[in-house]
Amino acid sequence: MNGAQIVYDIFYLVIFNIVVAGMEFNFFLRFSEHKQKLVPYICYISLTLLVSVLEIKVHPAPLLLLFLIARIALLLGMGVIFLKIPLTMSLLGATITKLVSYLASGTSASVTFLIAPLWIQAKFGLAVLGVVQSFFSFLIIAIIYQIILKKFLWRGGLPNQYSAVFFLPISLIVIVEQYILNQVYGMTIVVEGETITKPVADNWQILLIQLFAYLGLFSIMYACQKLSEDVSNRMRCQLLEQEIASQRDYVEESNLRYKQTQSFRHDVKQHLLVLNGLLERGEVQQAKDYLDKLERIPEQFSYPCKTGNTVTDTLLSSKLSIAIQYGIRIECTVKIPSSCNLDDLDLCVLFSNAVDNAIHACRQQGGKGCFIRISGKQKGDFFMLEVENSCPYAGAYKKGIGLSNIEAVAEKYSGAVTTQLQGGCFFLNVLLVISRSLDDISGNPH
Repeated sequence: MNGAQIVYDIFYLVIFNIVVAGMEFNFFLRFSEHKQKLVPYICYISLTLLVSVLEIKVHPAPLLLLFLIARIALLLGMGVIFLKIPLTMSLLGATITKLVSYLASGTSASVTFLIAPLWIQAKFGLAVLGVVQSFFSFLIIAIIYQIILKKFLWRGGLPNQYSAVFFLPISLIVIVEQYILNQVYGMTIVVEGETITKPVADNWQILLIQLFAYLGLFSIMYACQKLSEDVSNRMRCQLLEQEIASQRDYVEESNLRYKQTQSFRHDVKQHLLVLNGLLERGEVQQAKDYLDKLERIPEQFSYPCKTGNTVTDTLLSSKLSIAIQYGIRIECTVKIPSSCNLDDLDLCVLFSNAVDNAIHACRQQGGKGCFIRISGKQKGDFFMLEVENSCPYAGAYKKGIGLSNIEAVAEKYSGAVTTQLQGGCFFLNVLLVISRSLDDISGNPH
């Protein structure tokens, strides 16, 4: 091995991999809407260097596809384990991240070998070629990452089934690029004396393939973006439908309150006469007892629920007041932290669907003994919501729009939803991550 080869190997292994790994991890974080974290960043760069060393040692072996899978799996593991990104979203982001790196390397290789005969000479030609090709790769990677983040990055997430569908064509492009790099350019560079024998390939044809690969990548990203917008629009339509349903509930509740108020106003004169009679007869204690009973009557007109969030208080008070009118026993102990990233609209979607489902189940059951228990609290970096209600169903149950909306909110906050039907009771548990900033959740650019 001559000096040029040694210089090239050191440059490629150390500088190239560190720079590219840093660019990849930064893009992956921004793609998944996370902030920089030092420990995962260092771990990823270190492990990437290790994989590169192993890849060079077994380069002639037919195991290169396994190293491609290892590189994607490494970034995937960082996303799932360290950053708590959902598996499908992390897999799609990792594959896109690596695809851009392979595309940039393939493009720089084809372009470099097209212009190489004009200026590559003798002894250190291979080292010079490697340095120029590497810097050209850095430039292409930076440009493509910026284009994706500025023009094609979708907001609001993508359902898991769609992420899996887009993963297949992206993976195909990655495999083709890996083949070009290793079989066309990576394994056929030969140094003969003081000249460099270029890879036996039609560089113009390879460059054309790269351009079509870019078009394929951008087309897939555009489709993801539009599909995400469609999913968001459907969610908005569902929210509007829920708002209409909430308005109907409000009208129903208003009618109930109006009837109660009319009844109380009709009886208030009788209550005053009774109090006056008790006082005239000197029965002061009886009059106080009667006043105590009267003081509890206005409590029937509203259901005080103090969660620490005004919007949630209003929503729960309205819905739980209706539940009380149906004879449903209510227990509510919810405390929402004042300084967290939970958006008011997301809280409305979460509590509205959870309470509506619970009320519906209780009304289906009918009779006495129906109940709804709601508890919510912060524990560390998490907000935990638990809803328990009596339920007439047994065995399996059908998941409706309400539970799907709850799962969508949980996914937005990198959380989880679990349900259980046992002993005539339905249990809903929602876990939300509230340690991230509001800008990260809402999708504002960093």
